[in-house]
Amino acid sequence: MIPATEMTSPKKEVQAHGFLWERQLLIRAYGATEAELATLSYTSPYDLPAAMNRTTGANLSIKANRGHIIDMAAALRIFDEVTTTSTPFHLTLVNWKQETPTTKRVIGIREIDLTGTAPLLFGTVTRAEVEVLDRLIKAVPQGRSPTPEEHAAIYAMRDSLKSRLGFISLAVKCNSTQSRLQCSFNLAKFLAKHPERLIAASTSSALHGGTIDEIIESGPRKFA
Repeated sequence: MIPATEMTSPKKEVQAHGFLWERQLLIRAYGATEAELATLSYTSPYDLPAAMNRTTGANLSIKANRGHIIDMAAALRIFDEVTTTSTPFHLTLVNWKQETPTTKRVIGIREIDLTGTAPLLFGTVTRAEVEVLDRLIKAVPQGRSPTPEEHAAIYAMRDSLKSRLGFISLAVKCNSTQSRLQCSFNLAKFLAKHPERLIAASTSSALHGGTIDEIIESGPRKFA
């Protein structure tokens, strides 16, 4: 059994289990090579570009999650990724449970097609509106919390968009350490309405003929 924290990774230690499963999936299920993965930077827009995906040929994002609400990337970036239809964009989710205080077990893997789903995820909210909220947040200098006036403007804008969103929720991260607009995605509700978007599914640690480690050494997440 490989301890997740022994993986060399640019990601934070609290995400080490996800990084281990991600790398195994990319190589064992999607056909990427170690040499190819070594060329990708931490800031790469995809965990696997379409050119390296020899299984489904899509730009790929990998997530490891305990439940069905998935923390995604920056809201504007996700908006752009699910708007374009020139290259397929898929999300693969590894669901896990904390088996023991020191181990996690894979309980299922799903790959879904998010190509061209902007109207489903963002509803009638436009990119320009998301950009306005993003600018309000980023106008707050890093290193200080928003003033009461800034806070009111940011959350008034967020609340004005909330009822028009689809399966995406906008998450404001604006405090003394960060100023960014993230988003989260309710996979369970999405698939209940759009089962045709499911590309592949497994109730084990196998996907597309490749198998990742079912159990890894990894304790509960700890935050400073």
